[in-house]
Amino acid sequence: MDLDWQLPIDGDLYGRARQIGKTLYDFYGEYYTEEQVRAAFPDIANAATYALYIFFGGDLNRVMDWCQTYQAFFGSKHPIGP
Repeated sequence: MDLDWQLPIDGDLYGRARQIGKTLYDFYGEYYTEEQVRAAFPDIANAATYALYIFFGGDLNRVMDWCQTYQAFFGSKHPIGP
């Protein structure tokens, strides 16, 4: 989704996915371990939601697009939220 459904210019989709995974994991850990982060975002229910929110630049529309895309691909409710 971040690449607008196109392959990376260098063709390394695996490397790009690993990079994004690491970035999301770092954001997840930031929320999970730092009280000031949780306090700064009281409307965010959990670390996974925070990771996506920060990854998408604080754009709730992009987070909702991700949620809808997840549901369309996997046929189940996205795994984030309260």
